[in-house]
Amino acid sequence: MKIAISGHRGFIGKNFINKYKTKYEFIFLNRKDLYTPEALLNKIDSADIIINLAGAPILKRWTKKYKNIIVDSRVIPTKNIVAAMSKLKNKPKRFLSASAIGIYTSEIQCDEYTCKINNDFLSYVCQIWENEALKAEEYGISTSILRFGVVLGKNGGTFPRMILPFKLGIGGKIASGKQVISWIHIEDCIRAMDHIIEKNINKEVNIVAPNPVTNYEFTKIAGNILKRPTVLTIPSFILKLVYGEGADILLKTQNVLPKILLESGFKFEFPDIISALKDLLL
Repeated sequence: MKIAISGHRGFIGKNFINKYKTKYEFIFLNRKDLYTPEALLNKIDSADIIINLAGAPILKRWTKKYKNIIVDSRVIPTKNIVAAMSKLKNKPKRFLSASAIGIYTSEIQCDEYTCKINNDFLSYVCQIWENEALKAEEYGISTSILRFGVVLGKNGGTFPRMILPFKLGIGGKIASGKQVISWIHIEDCIRAMDHIIEKNINKEVNIVAPNPVTNYEFTKIAGNILKRPTVLTIPSFILKLVYGEGADILLKTQNVLPKILLESGFKFEFPDIISALKDLLL
């Protein structure tokens, strides 16, 4: 089975390819392909499945210019992929397209059926991103939206930056520490993607572990595992100076559950933060 994949150089894409390189044959969609209709059409012509993970990093300072980059780097490739698929005589069977749990307002714990859509910038990005991806259904292509939480792994993503202060003995909670993090170990993340393909789940799916934690809990558990102090606090104003509006990613609660994964029989290897951090830190 052939998978055409964008964002293959990114953290999630690299790990997915490395794990499943003997199960699937991969076709790599480079940035140039995503912005060149003819090249894109030729690349995906023989694909059974398309996975779209393209998008600029979120955790940066959100200037007006960078906010445009966040939007365009997601929406334009997605729109181009769907347009290319629509022209194929033999269309792909499946389309998996990335999004994020940032689409939700989730102060109260919720899942795919109960979470409400937010009205901030990140939610706006996710909504227009998903809307472009879901147009693939108009052409009879089974479509899954992957709403990723915070993906934890040694070799990329935000985790190495999150954990470095702890290793240096200067780790601590962020602001009040009460904000909830919906996270997932990278191994479960890529296994969940394969599970969605195998089970043909054509819905919006939360790619998170079943046990969210507060920032304070994460801090104390990481400190205990590393045997490092965690007495410091990072004030919210420092994060706002560094990231601007983008600091909201670190300061707001995302209390989200993976109900569809659990209902479909997915088994997490790292369902709780203690087992995940022990695997990543020891």
